Amino acid sequence: MRGSDLPARSPHPISKGTIAPPAELNSLLPEELPLGGIGVVSAAPGHGGSSLCYRILAAGNEAGGYAALLDPRGNAMPAALLESGVWPDRFVLVRIRDLDAPRGILLRGLGALLDGFSLVGILDPQLLKNVPWRRVAARARERRVLAVVVGDGAGDASPLFRMDLSEPQWERDSGGLLSGRSVWVAVSGYGHPRGERIHLGGSASEGIDGRPGCFT
Repeated sequence: MRGSDLPARSPHPISKGTIAPPAELNSLLPEELPLGGIGVVSAAPGHGGSSLCYRILAAGNEAGGYAALLDPRGNAMPAALLESGVWPDRFVLVRIRDLDAPRGILLRGLGALLDGFSLVGILDPQLLKNVPWRRVAARARERRVLAVVVGDGAGDASPLFRMDLSEPQWERDSGGLLSGRSVWVAVSGYGHPRGERIHLGGSASEGIDGRPGCFT
């Protein structure tokens, strides 16, 4: 799909400009999470950063919006996305054919996502070389879009909020297979910094360290 194939705006935009955060983040984020800017999720591989991004995108679907995920490495697993609650009929997974493409092409593609969707997840932002993240944040504010960046590549964008994930604890089912995990989430933005341990479900399809077969 080319950027020009995307709609100019979401067919069913979120008219009130806010979404309810995922249930596991109710006590860490506002009851009405405003759209319009960048949110950063910082986590080491296997700590649940991608999973938490998927859950926020799913919350946008539940509010009636369309969501997209920009996955430069091509590691996002459809099974993990579905288990996180995204709606297939309101979701697009976007991968980049050539990371060495001229910056202008990458920026136009990212701009098309911000123009066409209510929420945009961005994995591995450091791979999008020389992207002016302040301009991306400004466009997201103008379009009333929430861009959720997983990683620290957008550090100069003055994010709406930042979530740092640490101290994962793994859980197993009765058969000894990984069934989920809990992580400590520290949030800055929207008032005083605060933290809490939350539970993240998942399955062996999510991928760890970018490899299919474990958790992200």
